[in-house]
Amino acid sequence: MKNINAYCEDKFYSSFLENPIYAEIQKDYDKVFWGKNRTDWKLWDMTPRQLLGETRSTEFDMTSLYYMSFLLEKNPDTIYDLGCGWNIFKKYIRKIYGIDPHSMYADSRETIDDKWLSARKGTLNSVMSICALHFTPLEAMKKRVVNFASLLQTGGRGYLSLNLQRMIERSTVDEFKNSDFDFDGYVRNELEDIPFKYLVFDVDFSYGKDTGIDGNIRLVVEK
Repeated sequence: MKNINAYCEDKFYSSFLENPIYAEIQKDYDKVFWGKNRTDWKLWDMTPRQLLGETRSTEFDMTSLYYMSFLLEKNPDTIYDLGCGWNIFKKYIRKIYGIDPHSMYADSRETIDDKWLSARKGTLNSVMSICALHFTPLEAMKKRVVNFASLLQTGGRGYLSLNLQRMIERSTVDEFKNSDFDFDGYVRNELEDIPFKYLVFDVDFSYGKDTGIDGNIRLVVEK
């Protein structure tokens, strides 16, 4: 399966410059980046969005907002953010409702797993999860993607990003431990046939299997 509506830094940059969300982010951060994969963050133990409020130079990566813009097109009442972490996006998009069992900044501290996903099948109109649902074996990736997309009501949209390395680390399949394995082909083949429409299918391992921050498997689906 080929990429669909993959992120283009220049195109997104020019289209989002006048957006009031960008204006608000500019006020809060010293540096704003638009690159798809950044590998030179100074603090790998924190995401760029967690640096807000620190006394040091602060940085913000705009990449995820490209994929989120597909959700905002539908003007949903609520966008559920699964594994929201610091829940920083809520400051700029008030309709976000963050869920994270480990975050004091979340709106709800529920545990998100396959049981949680299955129990809410067909109940949400808009949902996203940025590098929070990839703590599952690579061989279970398709199931996790389908369960995530199954949260959607008819016409609803969801944005999901995953980091390949986190899934490899949890795999019991010997061939996935081989660095020469065709992970790009495997991921594309596994995710080609799911019962939802892809608005974005953006798989890119050119910067490696572990790009952190915003993931290297990025999907926007519509039911």
